[in-house]
Amino acid sequence: MDGSDIKDGIDKVNNYLKGKWDSLTKTAEQPEDFRKGQVLFLMLLGAIIYWVDVFFLGGATASFMPGKITVFLYALLTLMAVVVFRAGMQQIMEFIIVSIVAMAWPRTISMVVGGMGGLDNLSFVSNTQFISIFLTAVVLVTPIWTYYFLYVSRLSTDQVRGWGRKWAILCFSIAILITIVMGGIGTFAGPADLDLGEGVNYLKVYFWEYPKEIGVYLFTIPGTLTSYLNETMGLNEFTGKVDQNKDGPLGVYLEDLSPAETIFYEYNPVVIWASLKGKSFEGYIQVNNRCYTKKDKEIEFGEIFPQTVDLFYDDSSSLECIFEEGLEDGSYVVTFISSFEFPTWGYVTYTYVDKDLRLAYYSQKKNINTELNIPTKVEPIYTSGPASIEANLVDLPVSIYSDRDWHPSFGVTLANLWPQGEIVSIKSLDMIIPNDLSLERCIPTFISKEPSDEGYNTYSFKLQSHQNLFSTVTCPSVKINDPEAFLGDNLKVSRTFAIKASYIYTLEKSVHIKVEKIGK
Repeated sequence: MDGSDIKDGIDKVNNYLKGKWDSLTKTAEQPEDFRKGQVLFLMLLGAIIYWVDVFFLGGATASFMPGKITVFLYALLTLMAVVVFRAGMQQIMEFIIVSIVAMAWPRTISMVVGGMGGLDNLSFVSNTQFISIFLTAVVLVTPIWTYYFLYVSRLSTDQVRGWGRKWAILCFSIAILITIVMGGIGTFAGPADLDLGEGVNYLKVYFWEYPKEIGVYLFTIPGTLTSYLNETMGLNEFTGKVDQNKDGPLGVYLEDLSPAETIFYEYNPVVIWASLKGKSFEGYIQVNNRCYTKKDKEIEFGEIFPQTVDLFYDDSSSLECIFEEGLEDGSYVVTFISSFEFPTWGYVTYTYVDKDLRLAYYSQKKNINTELNIPTKVEPIYTSGPASIEANLVDLPVSIYSDRDWHPSFGVTLANLWPQGEIVSIKSLDMIIPNDLSLERCIPTFISKEPSDEGYNTYSFKLQSHQNLFSTVTCPSVKINDPEAFLGDNLKVSRTFAIKASYIYTLEKSVHIKVEKIGK
């Protein structure tokens, strides 16, 4: 027997064994519901093993090597996945890699957290406790086997992946909540070299043994957020309503003007129809209607039905303009006029930084807007409708000194937006300003100043608009009441100025008609 015969024999044995293995491990076509159940079972089992490892088997310690029990549990999970899915060799290797990553992930993060003391030397980073807490929380909500089935594995189903996206959002929301709660209760106020294992132990105590205590501290979260996250001091309900209504078609619209006849005859009734549509974000709109015709310089008013219409939120009505006695022969322009009171709300947000901080960024050749996520210009946001709210343009951030009460001037303009209408009069204009700021030397002078319990003062102005000209309120002096306390310990502070205007608007729209002599 020569060497070639031996080689042929070995190849036959290999092919036989490979065929038997493939027939044993070939993944059968299974109904999706059955496969979904298998995936969910292994996802849940993988999550349980992961959390047991993190909480009880040293997965959150600085020792990178997993213990024997951890290795055994993941080996068992891998074997179960092979059996359940009757995996081939390529799939088996994939399962093994997933188990290795699941053991290494929390231990790697633990080593990162343990070495984070060096971050204290970075510019503008005073401590790293919140980063440590957040990494701890992320570890708790990222069981690797579960994410493998949700986003990587071909064995999953579309429905499971859909659930998985919602599950991932929930988990990371929990991670953020853990970060906020643990920061609020000051658990990690200790040494900067706190490792992930200590963090997990603290979370076990507070989330398992003292849930009532956490419930109490949840009420302190708003204060913590204010000082740490530099949140905008905002009128949430007000700005939310503005944001919801800044793009939609709001106001009153005259549409579909249409003569009842193509040609009218002299001294016969003339009828023109129109459609009146209205949409408001605040109550109903009362519309007063008129119509008239104009030939050369002569004006003749017709009768309009109805003269007054109440449009509720998103509503419409038909209008009819009648010249009962008819008109002389000739060409005419018939105009519909609708007058209504309408509100426009808006707000503008200013972001403030300490002057010295801005200079520090500049000296390091850093862009403070990019580094602190600050827009470059003030951008007014206002509700849709016939008028706009415009503010004087100011570069952001606004630089202030802690020992000075200076603030750039604040001005607001209510301007006409629609070419087919005009602001006839402005009934009221209110500015709602945070109470740590004060408006002074305004033109025109405000007629009242009303404080609120929410930390704002409402300044009321009386304005008038002449023809198509806009109306403006300008306050050259905006005082910071307590410059030293204004910024506090924050790198930046934002303040929202809200504006509410109510005005009478007149809308006009015309159509051409022709009147001929009878028998012409």
